[in-house]
Amino acid sequence: MEKCPKCGAEKMFPTDVSMVGEARLEVAVYENPTALIFRQKRSSSLKSQTCGGCGYIEFYATNARLLLAAYLEGEKQKNETNL
Repeated sequence: MEKCPKCGAEKMFPTDVSMVGEARLEVAVYENPTALIFRQKRSSSLKSQTCGGCGYIEFYATNARLLLAAYLEGEKQKNETNL
């Protein structure tokens, strides 16, 4: 088990992320954030770790590299628009 960043207990364990109902919990970034349409949404589901000592929960994107690439592309496009 990993060490909890909040309380220091070595009781962090993987848990599932879910929502009641049909909605899906995800994080998203847009490659073209200033566009009115075709913003090119890139999303990732989440995984989590929970501390059995204090209940602290951490979330991690399962596809962080895709999100980072989309974010950087969006920032590049914003900078080119501001020139």
